[in-house]
Amino acid sequence: MKDLIIKDYLKIGFSLGIDSYFKIFFYNILYYIFCYLISLTFVGILIIPALTVSFYKFLLSEARNEDISFFELIKQGFKNGLYWKSWLYFLIICLIYLPAIIPLIFAAYIIVVYETIIFGFIFLILSLILYLYIKTKFYLGFIFLLDNDKNLNPIGSLIESSIVVDKLGFKRIFFINLISYLAYFFGFIVFLFPFFFMTHVGVYINAINKND
Repeated sequence: MKDLIIKDYLKIGFSLGIDSYFKIFFYNILYYIFCYLISLTFVGILIIPALTVSFYKFLLSEARNEDISFFELIKQGFKNGLYWKSWLYFLIICLIYLPAIIPLIFAAYIIVVYETIIFGFIFLILSLILYLYIKTKFYLGFIFLLDNDKNLNPIGSLIESSIVVDKLGFKRIFFINLISYLAYFFGFIVFLFPFFFMTHVGVYINAINKND
């Protein structure tokens, strides 16, 4: 594990992203199209976590220069118990995010009922900070879950993420998240996705690398 700063992680994300930019971009668009189409049915919704596993497996394979076929990637989400693990993971994450939603509800209530934008804005910012805090603590949770070498259950992957993020530097990962969301806000979301996804993977690879 190297002691990297924010700029280093962004460089890693850019380097990994640019090497396979169009492939990552294509798979990313394909992933969202698939998720949208299958979400139109109840049975389809049940498959989304498995597709998410497959997509992140693809990102890891690109970062590690592994050659995995498209159809083999699709199967990855259903292997080694990852189907039920990914579902349980997302359910737990939804429960963890509830505290971040409460200030958002207060913000909407204050703005609509009392027509006070300033206090509503304060609650909105509080909700965003709580959301980013939670997302930062569990930034690596999903990748820890799907990496077969770790063989972690959903709760174990969240705990491991929390420990590793603190070792890497919570503030660093927090600002990486913040930079990502600012980019989304200003409308560069689609074109920058490959870089932010590979930054995510790059942080993970650095975290598990014991040779540094």
